[in-house]
Amino acid sequence: MPSLRCLQKLRERNEKEVLDSEECHNVMRWFGEREFYLAQERCEGINEIKNACNNKEKGDPYRIFVLWNDATPNQEMSDSYFENG
Repeated sequence: MPSLRCLQKLRERNEKEVLDSEECHNVMRWFGEREFYLAQERCEGINEIKNACNNKEKGDPYRIFVLWNDATPNQEMSDSYFENG
């Protein structure tokens, strides 16, 4: 499942002592583009790691670091979305 692999990538980036903001940005952008499809549990995991990343020391203090909004599940998304599509 692609979202699990990306969540693992985000966890791995967070485990580093100094955060590479570009790597983090790429993973968060991937989730942002697919937010409609994310379940509540996945959003909670993303938000937990994202918040930890926001508080980490950044590898390049002169690089702009994007503070992402919390991921939220879309109320219109359910199993019926795929059945009726």
